[in-house]
Amino acid sequence: MDNSKLKGLIHIIDSRVGLTNLDEGMLTFASEIHLNTVIVATKIDKLKQSEKVKNFRLIEKKLAEFGLSEYIPFSAKTKFGRKEVLHWIENSLKL
Repeated sequence: MDNSKLKGLIHIIDSRVGLTNLDEGMLTFASEIHLNTVIVATKIDKLKQSEKVKNFRLIEKKLAEFGLSEYIPFSAKTKFGRKEVLHWIENSLKL
């Protein structure tokens, strides 16, 4: 696959669910083509603090299996993580 035009992948997951088998398949593919990838874990406003800690640990553990450590907790409702996502996009596009 010619990925010369691809600048990066923003992979959105539900922080309440974590990474599914389909997510893992996409991360494997992105890794194989050496695509700069960030995970955006959405709906964090719907989690209790204890759930956040537990779910983020599971997400971090799964990401480590793919050699990734970067993910952005995000809430569309509260706009938490918005600046970080925009910053990642700007850096990926070299704007």
